[in-house]
Amino acid sequence: MRGRICGYTAKAGVKMAVAVVMGMTLASCGAIEIDNQARREGEPSESSSESEVGTPTKGNDGRMLQPEGHEGLWFETEPAGPWERYVWLSQKYVGDPVVLGQLEEGDAAAPFVGEPDICSDSVVERMGELGFSRIEGVDSTSIKTCRFVTGQSSYTSEVGFIDIAQRTDFEAIPFSPLEQKVGANAESVLREVPSFPSGLQCLGVFIPIGGSKELVLNAEISGRDESLPDYCRNTLIAYSVLNNIGIVQGEQ
Repeated sequence: MRGRICGYTAKAGVKMAVAVVMGMTLASCGAIEIDNQARREGEPSESSSESEVGTPTKGNDGRMLQPEGHEGLWFETEPAGPWERYVWLSQKYVGDPVVLGQLEEGDAAAPFVGEPDICSDSVVERMGELGFSRIEGVDSTSIKTCRFVTGQSSYTSEVGFIDIAQRTDFEAIPFSPLEQKVGANAESVLREVPSFPSGLQCLGVFIPIGGSKELVLNAEISGRDESLPDYCRNTLIAYSVLNNIGIVQGEQ
């Protein structure tokens, strides 16, 4: 069976920010098939207490093994679901985090100057290798976004969007604790926002490498009607991709 999945874990005490991914929904979010001999979804993976993260290795049977120190969703074999596949593809970057530039005057409004450039060339390049293209985002005095889109391919016919937002009003967002059951320890990454429009009611939270302020993440598929658990699952998948390419502080 394809798609051997090895749970989601998160380090206790790691403060994370919100990542908002607009438009990406799982084609198979309702039922991820799990190999009987793989770890159950949500079962904590063994990891090191050190911040050092190893690089993935392949077992004799071809499985991609989760390296020591890695925190998060992990697939040992290529999954059937197109959105889970992005996580699997991004696992090759684990242990080799990107180097984020710093926003300077002229790059962004004053509130964001000095913050990590989450749309650095290295991020755009890695997302491009996974099948995502950068598109124009919001650039105002209160919100600055890095937005990606993925279109039709041999793996999916649906268009998905990822939107990572730096916001000056983060503290004012009316977050509620996660109540949806979408994966073990997802509550350390996801927040519900019942007062927001349906596609934005489940957001991710993380701090980027070199940063000190929370970001916002959301994911959905264009033109699809989704439920709240679907939105949460999408955002967890998107967070896992960003974590694997190496922009999440204290993770991988």
